[in-house]
Amino acid sequence: MSNNPIKWAALHQHSSYSLDAIAKPKQIIQKAIDVGLTAIALTDHGSLSGCIDLLEQKKKVGEKAKDLKIIFGSELYLNNGEGKSNSHLVVLCKNLDGWRSLIKATSEANKPENFYRKPRLTLEQLSNYTKGNVLAFSGHPGSDISNCLFDNYKLAYSARSYDEVKNFVKTDWKKDLFDKIDQYIQVFGKDCFWLEIQAVDEENFPAAILINKALRWAAKKIKLKCVASSDGHYINKENNRDQWVILSSAIGLSIPKITQKLISDDDDPAFAGFFRSNNYHIPSPEEIALVNTEEEMANAVEIAQECSELDIFTQPIIPHFACPDNLSADEYLKEICRQGWKEKINGKIPKEQKEIYAERIKYELDVLTRAKLSDYFLLIHDIVNYVKSQEKFIGAGRGSVAGCLTSYLSNITAVNPIEFNLIFERFYNAGRNTKDRISLCDIDLDIQASFRDQTIEYIKEKYGKERVGRISTFSKIMGRGCLKEVLRAWSVCTPKEMDKITRFIPDEAAIADDLQEMRDEGRESSVLQWALENNSKELNEWASLDKKTGQINGPYAKYFEQAIRLEGVHKSKGIHAAAVVVGNEDLSNICPISYRDGKEVIDFPMETVEKIGLIKLDLLGLKILDCIHTTENLIKNNWGDCI
Repeated sequence: MSNNPIKWAALHQHSSYSLDAIAKPKQIIQKAIDVGLTAIALTDHGSLSGCIDLLEQKKKVGEKAKDLKIIFGSELYLNNGEGKSNSHLVVLCKNLDGWRSLIKATSEANKPENFYRKPRLTLEQLSNYTKGNVLAFSGHPGSDISNCLFDNYKLAYSARSYDEVKNFVKTDWKKDLFDKIDQYIQVFGKDCFWLEIQAVDEENFPAAILINKALRWAAKKIKLKCVASSDGHYINKENNRDQWVILSSAIGLSIPKITQKLISDDDDPAFAGFFRSNNYHIPSPEEIALVNTEEEMANAVEIAQECSELDIFTQPIIPHFACPDNLSADEYLKEICRQGWKEKINGKIPKEQKEIYAERIKYELDVLTRAKLSDYFLLIHDIVNYVKSQEKFIGAGRGSVAGCLTSYLSNITAVNPIEFNLIFERFYNAGRNTKDRISLCDIDLDIQASFRDQTIEYIKEKYGKERVGRISTFSKIMGRGCLKEVLRAWSVCTPKEMDKITRFIPDEAAIADDLQEMRDEGRESSVLQWALENNSKELNEWASLDKKTGQINGPYAKYFEQAIRLEGVHKSKGIHAAAVVVGNEDLSNICPISYRDGKEVIDFPMETVEKIGLIKLDLLGLKILDCIHTTENLIKNNWGDCI
């Protein structure tokens, strides 16, 4: 960590959850520590999805990150209610109420009536979610406040000299600027709004020079504070070309074609800055001190001090199951197991084995009840019973749950674990629990694909539709797909050649254990690195790994190196194929909500919903169960008399 007394907080930082940035949360934390930042705020575009991941990465670092504050925020998209263009506004949470307000604002922006290409709000709509618990700053290129200086801000941002920029300044820019600033003050309050001075790229972006002069002048006139900011999308300056690959994929043009486009008059200012500059990294306080004033840097630290670091991790919050006869969840689970014992054990196993079964179920129930998991088992038991009551097929038991006798006796599974010498601890190991964290067991259910949606509707009716939801997935580029992205972006070779190279790169799932070993050794779990180490002979024509130095050689070495750096970057967002979340309160109070095909989806990834205490159920729809069900019905209907 730097010993330089210069202090600064990076309050405008993107991760790969923005889908146009490549900074991974783990890398952001490490860079912030290395350069001595006092705080860093995650402000992904219209999204809160990466905030909890960033906090988790800080916790993993431990003592080295104790002086670094994590702030939750977002760079929201604003629309004035007219036309299709959006501007940007950075909003940060001051406290837990601010986090909840920003969740509500993000959900509102995602509603179909507000969404147009991006989740967006008008400033008037946003005013419903401020209430003094959030703060904001505006003024970077692309914000309302910078845009209002120009007759045509896109042409101004594309200008290649300061004199050219001046040609686009409005005659009445002062009035428009003061009016726009006043709108924000009315929404946030003068104590919760700053003017943003983003000067890190003035050398490549002449419009920023003029914008910053105007904002500093206006701030003095109305006694408003200015804050020094950056606009981090990658970690270090040398990573700018890695970001190009992601941008190239997003707009469907190769990097050579984009470069040619930027040379022409048909510039796209939204992307031009990224391709003309390498200043969208995480700068050090020393770098910021070269372009911003001490006061502007001190104001960034002041803002960070006004914001609390929110530790919203919690134990699993299992919805209460309504038991009959005023029984507790523990008592009812035991009663269900007693009934299962009568049906499956009494008279069905040799007498000499009864003691083995008795000791096992007593042990399991003791572990599960002490971990307060009875409600969870009852929830699953109820779903299974519902599916069977509708004469639909459900799987006999997927994965380690087959090792649980409690699941067998409660009809959650159809596999007798003792008969097959299956181990309970492989399903649930109480030794993993700590004072601060109780782990939740994982029970996956295989259901007829045609009946899955109806099963989810049943869960919504049982617990309340506002408490049940699907969750998002953020797909990452890995291995074979990542190398193809790089090769396509640089127009290196034909698709046929790509297929020839990548056939020697395995799927991530096929080498999962080896990748875990790499993580255990403190290395990055790279599929491509594994391929270079293990399929060296097959890949030698394009790239080879020097095992002594770790250097990659060969005609495609730089493309392999770049792809390895990009592995794990988020590329797109979708709906999890199996997971359903059940909460004990309205999910919109604790999770941002987005929409896919008209359906509400929690805009957090699976790992995040579990960290904030939500219960995740994996309901897998299997078409093979539909086939078996249909076949059985055909046999019964046509040949019932024969069987």
